[in-house]
Amino acid sequence: MAENRRALIIGFSWSGKLASRILSEVYQEVVVFERDVRPDGPIPRKGIPQSHQPHVLLKKGEELLNAFFPNVTEELLDLGAVAFDFMKDVHWVHHGRQKVRIESHFDQLSLSRPLLEWVIQSRLSEIPNLNVNYETEVKDFIWDDVNGVKGVIVSSGDGEEWKKVHADLVVDCSGAASRFLQEFRNRHLPIPMEESLEINLAYTSQRVHLSESFERNWQALLLYPFPPESERGGILYPVENGESVISLFGYGGDHCAPKEDSFLDFAQTLSSPALYEAIKQASPLTSLKKYRVSKQYRRRMDKLHKQPEGLLVMGDALCRFDPVFGQGMTAACLEAKMLQDMIRESTYSIGSLQFNRTLYKRFMKRLYPLWLMVLAEDFRYGKTQGKKPFGLGVLQRYIYKIYSITETDPILYRRFARVLHLLDSPFTLFSPAILIKVLVKRGKPLIKEDSHQNAIPRQ
Repeated sequence: MAENRRALIIGFSWSGKLASRILSEVYQEVVVFERDVRPDGPIPRKGIPQSHQPHVLLKKGEELLNAFFPNVTEELLDLGAVAFDFMKDVHWVHHGRQKVRIESHFDQLSLSRPLLEWVIQSRLSEIPNLNVNYETEVKDFIWDDVNGVKGVIVSSGDGEEWKKVHADLVVDCSGAASRFLQEFRNRHLPIPMEESLEINLAYTSQRVHLSESFERNWQALLLYPFPPESERGGILYPVENGESVISLFGYGGDHCAPKEDSFLDFAQTLSSPALYEAIKQASPLTSLKKYRVSKQYRRRMDKLHKQPEGLLVMGDALCRFDPVFGQGMTAACLEAKMLQDMIRESTYSIGSLQFNRTLYKRFMKRLYPLWLMVLAEDFRYGKTQGKKPFGLGVLQRYIYKIYSITETDPILYRRFARVLHLLDSPFTLFSPAILIKVLVKRGKPLIKEDSHQNAIPRQ
């Protein structure tokens, strides 16, 4: 199509990679601007400090990734990625209860983020109309006379020479550090409302080689906090080359210092001794790396009545989730799929006001169940700050009873596992059969006399 000559993407992040794949189908040229140097292998990138931390690609994300890049799972497995049964092979202690161990009928792919990004980058390099410019910084947007975005101003190398690059579409995939909000302020444009939750979360992680003498009957370890008694948790996931990544995390400022003695002491306080024993016997392969996430947020571009044409915002620049739940990479896959479907179905021009508004509404509708699930969990921690949705307390008690039932009920656990991996809607947990199980479960009542206070925002 004549109007789809060039698309520009700011940031070769995970969402930037997926957006470039989708847009290469319909634009004559797709150009990516990335501040990082070109990686020469599956190594952590400076621009992605969280690449040292464990990452999870949920099953729905894996399915979408294989649709975008056929047979990519097989390629990753050939390069050393690990696949294991999510229910049978994961030792999961959740809110003080260990999940029942039984086959889930689907495998989870486990690998490091650098390997995953390297393979996808290699696939993208085969697309002839896609060009990636590394060590290139985007300074400003190019605007037309009616506040539409028509390109960007960039600088490469030493940063002294700036040049204008015009395009029919600009996609901001630059993550939490995105400058689009400041650009809106500079143009006196409406700013999207931001719904946010202050969680003060931090990870401290290390890549290790587990001792051959360390006996275990699991492949991955999930030790979740038990709020309000504890805000600490730990994760162990296998990655390529027979190695593992161990991560200790804490909410509300209860963080693990990146020191060997602190790492071991912190692990000793968790809900199971398994992670402490694993660390004690493991051989470190990297130094300890700490990564902090102060808040999760979603920027309601779908609520803006007036917004620039020619600009799309995706990935963490639009919506950022608490990384403990491993939804971020799969959420980006979902966004890419919705963009692809919208392009194929819509009669509106890509980047037009009507196109953008409809697409943002689809984004928020599809991602809202993920957002609500995370809210329900993060508000169990006493230091979390943000506005509580009405009825949150009732939802929390309902979900907590589901957690307790999954300790012994394999049928409900399978249903819960499918929801967790975004294969099924969270609303399937409210089916009549599950509702009956929850209501007859002994424990605290679902409705409390003070439940109306759930609508009061935390001060």
